[in-house]
Amino acid sequence: AFNVMLARVESVLDELRAVTDGLAHDLRSPLTRLKARIDKLGQGSVVDAADLAAVSAEAESLLAMLDNSLEISRAEAGIGRDSFDAVDLSKMVTDLADMYEPLAEDAGVELQVQLGLSPVLAHAHRQLLGRALANLIDNALRYGAAGKVIELAARRTDTGVRLEVSDHGPGIPASQRREALRRYGRLDAARGTQSGRGGKRVQGAGLGLSLAGAVARLHGGTITLADNQPGLKVAIDLPIVPAAE
Repeated sequence: AFNVMLARVESVLDELRAVTDGLAHDLRSPLTRLKARIDKLGQGSVVDAADLAAVSAEAESLLAMLDNSLEISRAEAGIGRDSFDAVDLSKMVTDLADMYEPLAEDAGVELQVQLGLSPVLAHAHRQLLGRALANLIDNALRYGAAGKVIELAARRTDTGVRLEVSDHGPGIPASQRREALRRYGRLDAARGTQSGRGGKRVQGAGLGLSLAGAVARLHGGTITLADNQPGLKVAIDLPIVPAAE
């Protein structure tokens, strides 16, 4: 038991070092760009609207990165179980599909919602689960837009309930899926930076899948990455009896 405890402590320390290194790596680039743009603004007599928009975008990226990292840490610490309530997952999926429909149309993507005939209920943290699902849709739009179709599903299973987000993009090879779920996990340069709306480059922080995994574990569930032939299918399975009970 003592050896198992030491191995667990060593694993946690390794993860902490990896997270610290990843955070330092991901913060350095946007902070460097932000400083360069601010210096440029300070040297010019006329403030360029494009430069101001770029500074604002960099700041938003940093805030989103830190916010996601904080949410992951809170979920992994079990914070939020006292806020579990009855949640209709089918309505959550439908509401998110409506919210993302304009972005999907801009990207030339069709959002298809697959729901059962009756509500799919779960005892869950509404905000965290919604945030995790939104991150998965963001990822699908960012990396799988070339497939033109993204499927969202909420259904019952033999052991509980399942949320699915599937795209028809390049997907993730089986050998890299474990790394993809790690916080600040990096697959390759092409997946770290992708084209966004209007042809702009979008920097990935490697936190979307990690947050979804942390939220799944908070609920006593699991996250699974699978081949969608082609593309990626991400499934969050939640048990009938939640972790809070």
